[in-house]
Amino acid sequence: MMRAYFIFVVYIIFGNTCLSAQGCSDFYYFRKDTEVVFLHYDAKGNVSGKDIGNTRNINKGENMALSEYPTITYNADSKTKAEFSQQVFCINNNLKINFPVSDIPGFTISLSYPSEMKIGQEIGKDVRKSFKMRVGDKETDILFSITNRKVIGQETVKTSAGEFKSEKIQYNLNFEYNIAGISIPLQKKIWEWFSPGYGIVKTEFYTKDGILEKASVLSSVN
Repeated sequence: MMRAYFIFVVYIIFGNTCLSAQGCSDFYYFRKDTEVVFLHYDAKGNVSGKDIGNTRNINKGENMALSEYPTITYNADSKTKAEFSQQVFCINNNLKINFPVSDIPGFTISLSYPSEMKIGQEIGKDVRKSFKMRVGDKETDILFSITNRKVIGQETVKTSAGEFKSEKIQYNLNFEYNIAGISIPLQKKIWEWFSPGYGIVKTEFYTKDGILEKASVLSSVN
């Protein structure tokens, strides 16, 4: 946790600290002993799995907060598919989520969610990362990027957890695998609905050609 506190202090000093913004307590990421469930849906609207996140190691100050948000992903048969953890920061209601891209320690990306958004607003800088991993007996070079992240609309999202006025965010998510000199690109378009002062409530994943592949929708916060 010492490293997390260091990052938190750096963010306080250099991050977005709009003095007119509100506090951070309403975000579900900073509610003590809270379980957050997202249901996954395939392109036909059938439930295909779920994510269960739990808030951990919450630390709060005046208009600021820090937490760990470990999440387990399950498939439709309730078998564990993956486990990962996120660090979530908030300064004056400006949210920042750090999560790992690979198993390399400290190899994370950060996505920012400002307290005030406008349609057409670009959010943060493009993210580009490269790393290596082994696939079978071969070492693979992987290029990862998030680009053109911006607000494209404002919508109300209705889920079993409630009704949320949300900012609709779009960005491009790209992976490129290089195996033995062969490049394999994987390009996605992401739509994300973010409710200010509350958190992410819905995400949709599309092919580069705009065909819906799957969705993740907030189901409960307990």
